[in-house]
Amino acid sequence: ILLGAVISQGQNAIDKSAVLQKIIDLPELQQYYPKNADGSLKQLYITQHLVAFPADLAVSKSGSQVLFLTHEEITAKKAEAYFTFRSFGMDQNAANSSLNFFYDYDYGAGQFKMLTINLELHKTGEAWNVSSLNIGGDK
Repeated sequence: ILLGAVISQGQNAIDKSAVLQKIIDLPELQQYYPKNADGSLKQLYITQHLVAFPADLAVSKSGSQVLFLTHEEITAKKAEAYFTFRSFGMDQNAANSSLNFFYDYDYGAGQFKMLTINLELHKTGEAWNVSSLNIGGDK
């Protein structure tokens, strides 16, 4: 029974990573990600605030690991953009999430833009696919 629980936890981490990766890679979000002067993407962050994830989940963008930080760490780094998950639920074949993506953060002025994202995903075989997506906010 213990071996089954370990395998299940391992599969759960793989599925969480896959779902988070699918969210990070949403084509609708790419234009909002911060870029360096050379056009390459800056570091992306996920806050460990309302929903916390294991910090070792394998999620990356443009060859860089997405970092999981507390809200205080995000503020200390003066991150220009980050995700905050308001909810995240999943089982073996379905996942749903509500999250905010804060971007164009100006710490001096205390101003930012924000997208609200609500989505559902379903698993077919080993692949997670978005079945419902709603993006609102400062587009």
